[in-house]
Amino acid sequence: MDKRWMSQPMQSGEYSNGVNLFLEFAFSNSARGNKILCPCKICQNSCWRVAGVVHEHLIYDGFTEGYTIFVNHAEPSSSFVPNSMQSDRIEVENSNEEDDIYDLLRDLAGGLDDSGDLEVN
Repeated sequence: MDKRWMSQPMQSGEYSNGVNLFLEFAFSNSARGNKILCPCKICQNSCWRVAGVVHEHLIYDGFTEGYTIFVNHAEPSSSFVPNSMQSDRIEVENSNEEDDIYDLLRDLAGGLDDSGDLEVN
């Protein structure tokens, strides 16, 4: 993903268009229901948010400093994985471990979402 827009002032049209492209990419590749991890300076990829909230955070607060490869939003990193480790990596990627952890954490939170509201399924 071309990220030249990230170096533009947050009030510029180019930055705003880039945020919209990021949201489209992130929601197409890493959404959990209707939420993604918010990469703003405040949330720092630790809170699941809906598109409107993420958009607002990125326009007013900007991205977490140094978050230039969107690995939390399914953009491949440039890191090298040796061939001997690739089969292990594929097995982990295809497991349901991440879903199990998410469900466990949700259960521990007593059904609360990131804003403290009860989740309704």
